[in-house]
Amino acid sequence: MTACWFTWGLARAALLVGGVLNDQIAPQAIWYGGLAIGAVSAVILLALAREKRGEKIAADG
Repeated sequence: MTACWFTWGLARAALLVGGVLNDQIAPQAIWYGGLAIGAVSAVILLALAREKRGEKIAADG
């Protein structure tokens, strides 16, 4: 349930950031903002996967 509320808050913040990018920079900035958020998410997921794999190898060895 906590994960649901956490992601709900992030989704609402993303709408706010998209609106600010649209108003302050340009409508195309929304796409670049989405690209940046997606890239950061992918890097974090990769880091978590490597950390998890390292823990599994250490536990087996």
